[in-house]
Amino acid sequence: MSHFLCYGKNGSRATRILNLRYNLLYGELPDCWMNLQSLSVLDLDNNNFSGVLPVSMGTLTFLESLHLRKNSLSGAVPLSLTNCTKLQVLDFGENQLVGNLSTWIGNSFSDMVILNLHSNNFHGLFPAELCHLVNLQILDLSSNNLSGTIPSCISNISALVTINFTGISNRIVCSDVESEDFVEDTSVVVKGRILEYHTTLNLVRLVDLSHNSFSGQIPEKVTNLGALQTLNLSHNSYTGTIPENIGHMRSIETLDLSANYLFGEIPESMSNLTTLSSLNLSNNKLIGKIPSSTQLQSFEASSFISNELCRPPLQNCTMIVPNPEYENRNGNEHEVDCSRDSCKHIQNECDCGRDSVRARVYVKRKRRERRATLKEQIWNSTEGIDDNNRKQDSGAEGSSPKAVSDNVGSNNSKQPRGTPGGSIPVAERITDTQQKIRSMLEEMEVVNTGDAELAFGDWLGVSKESSNKELREEAEKKGKKKEIE
Repeated sequence: MSHFLCYGKNGSRATRILNLRYNLLYGELPDCWMNLQSLSVLDLDNNNFSGVLPVSMGTLTFLESLHLRKNSLSGAVPLSLTNCTKLQVLDFGENQLVGNLSTWIGNSFSDMVILNLHSNNFHGLFPAELCHLVNLQILDLSSNNLSGTIPSCISNISALVTINFTGISNRIVCSDVESEDFVEDTSVVVKGRILEYHTTLNLVRLVDLSHNSFSGQIPEKVTNLGALQTLNLSHNSYTGTIPENIGHMRSIETLDLSANYLFGEIPESMSNLTTLSSLNLSNNKLIGKIPSSTQLQSFEASSFISNELCRPPLQNCTMIVPNPEYENRNGNEHEVDCSRDSCKHIQNECDCGRDSVRARVYVKRKRRERRATLKEQIWNSTEGIDDNNRKQDSGAEGSSPKAVSDNVGSNNSKQPRGTPGGSIPVAERITDTQQKIRSMLEEMEVVNTGDAELAFGDWLGVSKESSNKELREEAEKKGKKKEIE
């Protein structure tokens, strides 16, 4: 290939299409592309080229289509590429390219229709410069290391806002190339499958930002993309709620917002998405009822799992009214009093007929309050126990040095438990205190409840910390006693 490019005959300089896709070519790309300045299409997809992109590619000022997908190219994209202002298709997918997109995207590619950079190592923020690419129909930045938020100016991409299929060609054809000489194509992931579009490529409208580190809220302006057919924002760190006007995206066929941190309810407007054929909202923090529509209820339960949602295709919403005075003896957070008569206990906290999700939230809050009260009772009860134990210790601590010295050399070095000369060891004392608390809980008839166990655990955690301190102090005293002996 190097010989052809760098030492070819003059006839090769007039070449308009160089299509070497699906071969077994390897090695680095030669840096003498200035010899092919008439080139309109360069397709090197699915080979094994390595190394960096040559700077001389920037001399291809007539280039309209550049395909380097599925190679082993690395390094940053050269800034010289911004000289290729006629580019309509740029496909660098499935390589190991790095760098910040903003450094070379710029405002140079006003005719760009397809930008496919998926599965590389690009980093940095979502480039606001992309908002100037008003003709962009396919934007695939998936599986990179991009971060930040989606700029609201994304709604400036007019090709994703409106579409008029009247008189439109199914294919994307370069202006200097006959349609029968080269069929433009690209591969994207739709509905979890890799699809390759070619004869209908010009009808596709897609944005895929999945598998990155984008965060923040999904801007409401995204819902202005009325021509968009596929939107994939999955496996990021988006927060906030699903945009309220998402139902305005009347052309959407595939919507994937899974594996984020979205919360709140699913907007009712989503029931207006009559063209929707694939939906995934799983693994978020959504709550409430799934809006009623023939479209939404037709999806599998997997589209909604790992949320707090109800209504088909998940289980029906259980209409319950929790009674805060109901004592749950099994420690089951989902067990509540479902009697409608208990509504009078709720007042403004939870009206009759609310779904089970909100009911459980209310019950959990009441249990936390009850647990805090119970823990306080335990603490108050243990003060008396600990005071008695400390009084037993005070006899030993109050013994005079003479009394200690009188014991030196005595055959009976071990003193009876509880006597002034021999206090109860701290570890045994703590265990004894725990047993007394257990007895107290049994008398209160709450020892089997989850609340009591958790309250006891709270006390025990602090007691262990306190006992460790006392054990250290006791060890120091023993050390001093050995020195006297």
